[in-house]
Amino acid sequence: MKESGVSSTGLIAAGVAAAYRNLVPAWRGAWASLLFCGLTWGLWRASMMQTPRAPSALAWFGLTAVAGLMAKGAVFRLALGRGPVGPGGLQLGRVELRLILVGLLTAAFLGILGLLYFVVLICTGYAVASSGPGFDLAQVATWSPAIVGNGRIAFGVVAASGAAAMVWAATRISLAAAVTVASGKLAVLSTWPLTRGRVVPIVIAALATAALPLAALALSSIVLRGLDAPGAYAARVALGVVLAGVWVPLSIGLAAYLYRRLA
Repeated sequence: MKESGVSSTGLIAAGVAAAYRNLVPAWRGAWASLLFCGLTWGLWRASMMQTPRAPSALAWFGLTAVAGLMAKGAVFRLALGRGPVGPGGLQLGRVELRLILVGLLTAAFLGILGLLYFVVLICTGYAVASSGPGFDLAQVATWSPAIVGNGRIAFGVVAASGAAAMVWAATRISLAAAVTVASGKLAVLSTWPLTRGRVVPIVIAALATAALPLAALALSSIVLRGLDAPGAYAARVALGVVLAGVWVPLSIGLAAYLYRRLA
């Protein structure tokens, strides 16, 4: 399968390779922001595991958001050649402001679609359950047990189709941040044409890129079970540095490559 002279297989392989090639230049130019992002994320996660509602957990979350914004801004600047980059990648400027706005617009768009998906699920569940045994309109708890046989299959098909549609829509605007940084203008729905016919290879490339961080996260959950409380706390902080330091450059490296190749 080809489009615009680019095969899907080639796009996946080159995209994953570009993501991993971005690790060294990202750390070379944005080491401080990546370290700050990893430390705050690890401390927030460790605090959540101990006392989720403690003020310290909320404070670490706020710092994590700021640190993550600086790290993303710095790595995007480096990957797309949209400098300057602050010392060690520590900066807050127009690029970071645009990333905030793009994130809010993306969340609003996907949030609206998510609400529509939820409404469709509720309507489907009601339609299927109303013909099932023991259904009582006034008792929502009776809806789920009333979905049996072919009704369960129909509900599952609708739920899976809706979830696939959500992934499809999110992928179609997945280059919004890269386009915004590269062009210097806010772009969300206007990036839709870039990903036309490319949803499947982009999703596969994203999953392949995330395989290593996800494997590390799964392995860490096994290791943490054998540690005492102080050891587990320190391990979560260290894991945050590793995961953030790997995932931010990988994901942005992939997005930057896809933007340059498909724009």
